Amino acid sequence: MNKALSRTLGVPAPAWNLSWAYTFIDAVITSDSGFPTGVQLSNIPKHNVYLFGRYEVPEGPLAKLAVSLAALYNSRKNSALATFDYDGDGIDDPAIPLPAYTVLDAVVAYPFGAWQAQLAVGNLLDERFYPDAGYYTRITPGEPRNVRVSVSPRF
Repeated sequence: MNKALSRTLGVPAPAWNLSWAYTFIDAVITSDSGFPTGVQLSNIPKHNVYLFGRYEVPEGPLAKLAVSLAALYNSRKNSALATFDYDGDGIDDPAIPLPAYTVLDAVVAYPFGAWQAQLAVGNLLDERFYPDAGYYTRITPGEPRNVRVSVSPRF
């Protein structure tokens, strides 16, 4: 069962833009000749929430300066199909649960002429997280805090 809700909250006050999205996915095997039914699929969180907010200074010496913040939450998920004999040795192999996580990203941008300068900080709080895995032998760590500075043309 998949349910997705998203909404652009629009402009609740001048210079503000807010939006959010929520997804519920009950991803289980319902019929298969090899895998047992009822097993949760790997790398799919049941709950996913995304929040985004942006503020642009409307006037004054910092007019057009924009600040945005985004938050992504993923609930716990399995690294592999739970308790299944992947290697055929007669013993069910474990599914390692990947813990829930929340990642915050922030951006400050300022346009000048036909250009825009931007400072972006990914994973602002330096959260340790694991976005996906391939079985229990390869678990991918999420990107640590990172900072990017860019100047680019505006279209």
